[in-house]
Amino acid sequence: MNQLLTLQEAAERLRICERSLRAFVDAGEIAYIDLARPHSKRRRMVFDPADLEAFATERRRKACPSSSGKTPRISGMNSAFKALDFAALRASRAAERQKLPSESAKPKPRGR
Repeated sequence: MNQLLTLQEAAERLRICERSLRAFVDAGEIAYIDLARPHSKRRRMVFDPADLEAFATERRRKACPSSSGKTPRISGMNSAFKALDFAALRASRAAERQKLPSESAKPKPRGR
């Protein structure tokens, strides 16, 4: 087994801050060994260098050649939707509501 690294040493090896390392641990992206007592509330994390290397390898990215250059802008409208004039639509709906007889104008039946 390799020599285990503390939280600070592991963060330095990955060149990230301790807070970021804790976030990766909490997300389950980096494995750790907990050396705390069984019923302790605090974790005492140490890291295997092999786990850190696996994390770094998994996160390694290569720039995609198709996305590295600028693409020409596409112009023109391909949409079949019409532009709406919301103010005119609202006014027409209000006019329709005024044309309909209101519910309060109808006489209510009285029960005896």
